[in-house]
Amino acid sequence: MSLKEEKNIEFQLINIEILESEIKTPKETLAKNIIFSFDIAIEQRFNIEQELIFVICDITIFPQDNPEQKLGKYCSSCVFKVNKLSKYISESKEINFSENFIVTINSVALSTTRGLMFSLFKGTFLQSAILPILDPSQYQKERK
Repeated sequence: MSLKEEKNIEFQLINIEILESEIKTPKETLAKNIIFSFDIAIEQRFNIEQELIFVICDITIFPQDNPEQKLGKYCSSCVFKVNKLSKYISESKEINFSENFIVTINSVALSTTRGLMFSLFKGTFLQSAILPILDPSQYQKERK
């Protein structure tokens, strides 16, 4: 595949799915100045026949000073349609996209998940647990 072909990938976000959401009320009142931390996992799954890529963001929220105290969880899937997806598949069934393309779809999925989480947590004790701006290139891709 040439660099020109890679730059001309035709894709669009066609669906957003909430896979899991959970808010766990803490046993003790949280400090007003609490700093939240996030455990973030991103995974890509492919449906070659339907030309779909599912980018799954799985986020767990906990206080920075107590990583064992899970306060919330949010998991979403952003579904992308990629025209002619099969041309990016090798004979050995390997997916051949550049890191730039993977970073782009990861970025869209993370940003979308951030907005969904903000909407869900608004008015709860997790209202200020806003997923920070992240570098989506730091997440390794999993292909299933």
